[in-house]
Amino acid sequence: MLMAMLLGGSLAALIGYIVGLPSLRLRGDYLAIVTLGFGEIIRVAVENTDAVGGPRGFSGTYLDAGKVTIPAVSNFFWVYGVVILVILAARRLRFSVEGLKYLSVREDEIAAMAMGVNTTQVKVNAFVVGAFFAGVAGALFAHFDQNVTSTSFGFVRSFDFVTMVVLGGLGSITGSVLAAVVLTALPEILRNSLSSLGPQFNQYRLVAYATLLIILMLTRPQGIFGRGEFSLDKILGRRDSAKPPSAPMTPT
Repeated sequence: MLMAMLLGGSLAALIGYIVGLPSLRLRGDYLAIVTLGFGEIIRVAVENTDAVGGPRGFSGTYLDAGKVTIPAVSNFFWVYGVVILVILAARRLRFSVEGLKYLSVREDEIAAMAMGVNTTQVKVNAFVVGAFFAGVAGALFAHFDQNVTSTSFGFVRSFDFVTMVVLGGLGSITGSVLAAVVLTALPEILRNSLSSLGPQFNQYRLVAYATLLIILMLTRPQGIFGRGEFSLDKILGRRDSAKPPSAPMTPT
């Protein structure tokens, strides 16, 4: 499992570098078009490649000794262990000297460039790091589902990930984690609650899901935590009482 995650992450990072190096010189809508277009190219290429199962998906390969399947070795330990490592790595990166470059490019790319930051290199590095962790997640998913199809990673799935980040708050690590948990569990909760009212209400599950997202975006456009992090002190309204109040400065 560890070797599969390392190989999957490394290959994804390599492809991310190849794609990101020329495309991340673009900005705005052009960058979105290139990245989304490349994702569709990969999907169509996979669906037309029989070596990986084509549109049926990949669940193993046939050798002389028989069929070799994808083992179901992805479990609670691997998934949540990787989640903790990713959160720690993201936090270390954000609150480091190198992370200041990422924050400067996010806030104002032109100002960061004027301060001597190589914005293209920073964006490519971010693209490669994100691709690496996506490859690791793909290895975990493959060894859990035991079948990989192109429909599992389509255009709509990309918007799900973007929605998690925006809903949690751009710049908030804990907010993105909380939004991922909520958006994953909410459709199933709505499925059970609406089904209990009657089978005719189950078809409105996605409508209710989208309506809740719209209401949240209208009432809190900056996301759940905005650019802050989860803290019990903020929720309970407590302040740090251990620090003595600073004495006012008096002229000498």
